[in-house]
Amino acid sequence: MQRFPHWPKAVLVAAAGGLTALGVATGLTQAAAPTATTTTPTATTTTTKTTTTKTTPKVVPTPKATTRKITCSETVVATRAGGNNSENFGTVSCSAPFGEGVRHDTATLLTTSKTEGSFAGGVKLFFNTGTLRGRFRLAFTVAGQVAYNGTLRISSGTGEFAGVTGKGTTRGTSQDGVHSAITEKLTLKFPPKKTA
Repeated sequence: MQRFPHWPKAVLVAAAGGLTALGVATGLTQAAAPTATTTTPTATTTTTKTTTTKTTPKVVPTPKATTRKITCSETVVATRAGGNNSENFGTVSCSAPFGEGVRHDTATLLTTSKTEGSFAGGVKLFFNTGTLRGRFRLAFTVAGQVAYNGTLRISSGTGEFAGVTGKGTTRGTSQDGVHSAITEKLTLKFPPKKTA
C-alpha cells in the first residue's frame, strides 16, 4: 500500500482553491460557448378547395300558338248566279293582323222554297302579306231584302298567315240579291312564331 506524503494544510487549501477556480472558469467557459441549434424545417401542407360552379343553361320558353278574335267586314258583288256556278268578288277589311284585302268565293246554290235557300262553297281572302282559305255555308231568306246567316271555317293560310285555322259566324244583307254587305266574326288560331 502506497503512502502519500503528508502535505501541509496551507498547501492543500491553496490547491483546493485553485481547483475551485478552475472549475468555475470551466463552467463559465462552457456557459459562454454558443449552443448549436438544429432547426428542422417543418413541411406545411396547404389544402386548396376547388369550387365547381355549375352553369344552368338559360331556359328559352317554347313559342306557343295564340288565339285571336277577328272581325271582317265585306262588300261583295255576285258576278255569276246559277245552281252550281254562283260566284262573288268583293273587298274585305279585317282587324289586325290582316287589314284590307279582296274576297273571292264560289258556291253551289240550293233553294228550298221561293224565299229560302242556302249557299255552300269555298272562299279565299287575299291580303298584302298572305291569304286565308276555307269553306262557308250561308242560309238565306227573302223578306223585302235578302238576309244571310251562316258559318265560315278557315282551313289554311299562306305567307304570314301560314298555318292559321279557325271558324266563325257570317251575317249579311242584300237589297237586290247582287250587292251584299257581310260581317264575319272569327276565332282564329295562329301557330307559334318560328325562332331564328
